[in-house]
Amino acid sequence: KEHSGIFGGFATFGIWILMIGFGASFGFTVMARISLFINRMQDIGDWSKVAFNVPSATGGLNPNYHAGFLVAFWFLIIVIAGYAVKEFVTFMSSRTKNT
Repeated sequence: KEHSGIFGGFATFGIWILMIGFGASFGFTVMARISLFINRMQDIGDWSKVAFNVPSATGGLNPNYHAGFLVAFWFLIIVIAGYAVKEFVTFMSSRTKNT
């Protein structure tokens, strides 16, 4: 049943209040997630300067350059190799099940 008269006005006002409230809470959620993403990108930028031997603000180079870079490089190689092995095993097991 459609609201009419004075109750219709209150109902319409209530609907608008609910829409504004839900829209604001969604907006705050999106804003918080974007803020967290920006902070994470800044942290990754700071880490990459240390790991890849970019000169610091004082002008000196990172003395631990090779250690940081090698750890990141070999970790990436191990992750990629592990994923390739997992996919190969999955492919081979699906082939044997189908025959």
